Amino acid sequence: MEIKDELKKVGLTGQEIAVYLYLLEQGVSSPPQIAKGTGILRPNTYGTIRDLEDKGLVEHQEKGRRLLYMARDPSAILANLETRRDVISRILPDLRSLYKATKNKPTIRFYYGLEEIKSIFGRIEGAKDLLFVISTDKLFEAYPTFFERFRRSIVSQQIFVRDVLTQRSSVTVARKTKEVMKGYYDFRLFPKKYEDLPTTIRMWNDNVAFVILDDPELGIVITSKALGATFRVMFEAMWEAGEKV
Repeated sequence: MEIKDELKKVGLTGQEIAVYLYLLEQGVSSPPQIAKGTGILRPNTYGTIRDLEDKGLVEHQEKGRRLLYMARDPSAILANLETRRDVISRILPDLRSLYKATKNKPTIRFYYGLEEIKSIFGRIEGAKDLLFVISTDKLFEAYPTFFERFRRSIVSQQIFVRDVLTQRSSVTVARKTKEVMKGYYDFRLFPKKYEDLPTTIRMWNDNVAFVILDDPELGIVITSKALGATFRVMFEAMWEAGEKV
């Protein structure tokens, strides 16, 4: 068993381990002696000694105008860990309440420009399904090779995709996607009176992504279980009302 590796597991740094082991072996020592014996720079040695004192592993004694240091009995390591355990046990209820309060807090990420927006499509790994409300085919027209790979990646991951699209988008987006994805893809259409808008909405797991393709292009991904569930209900309503092809 390598003692240095084991001491790292209880939270000691490399320099703390070097100083502590030196003092265990050499006994009472001055900071210059510790620095020379461990090879640690003298300014760093003073800081390391203070840290070990704070942890209860080193103590000092005065000799004239000098301070000399010695290691405490190794059982102090266990006492230190038990003290830390007691502290954590006392504050654990408060930490858990903070965790519960923030666990359901939505997270929002922004993506600027078409190149960053493309990275949103790489976040679907592990999704069971993928829902789109597509009102423009601009993004698909701008990056045909990228979306060809994207479609094939979805099929390889066995992710089912459903789109609700405008009539115009169905010509370039839906029919081509159906050719590639076959049974992993289905779509419905908005009524003809709804023309293209420069916005796409995408839903997967607890995420809702908004892609705005007006200049400057912007992507926004909100991760929220409540919001994700709400948008899924809205999608299903549009899906049921959509035109089958």
